Amino acid sequence: MSGGDGDDELIGGLGNDILSGDAGNDTLIGGAGNDTLRGGLGSDRFLYDTGRNFVSADIGEDRIEDFTAGTDVIVLDRTTFQALTLNPTLLSSEFSEVTSDDAVAGSTGKIVYNTQTGGIFYNPDGSGAGAGVLFATLIGRPSLQATDFVIQE
Repeated sequence: MSGGDGDDELIGGLGNDILSGDAGNDTLIGGAGNDTLRGGLGSDRFLYDTGRNFVSADIGEDRIEDFTAGTDVIVLDRTTFQALTLNPTLLSSEFSEVTSDDAVAGSTGKIVYNTQTGGIFYNPDGSGAGAGVLFATLIGRPSLQATDFVIQE
């Protein structure tokens, strides 16, 4: 599914979708399945919201092909990501970086970014004793900060 030059909202279905926003400030919602998301030009929003508490099957493992840190944002809905503090952006204390997937479970971050693979994990306990769940991979492994994530109610 492709958008046009305007500000589009593209919503995938239950399968493995390919969403391409093209030009404009687009919002891409992959839905269930392992989706490929391309925002294109503009300031794009990659929204993760299932309307209920996080279940990996509801989100899948998306591939975001053109995320630009500081311009695009990953929007995490508080209904789905209930362990996160409701704040305009992700708190720096809830974000951490690791260099291997094995290190995710020991991380104290609730959103954990693997800088070697581009994988983004949700680790709701944030205690260093749980296992995180991969929900997106950023191709090109851009350098991320907590402010690249927006928390919405």
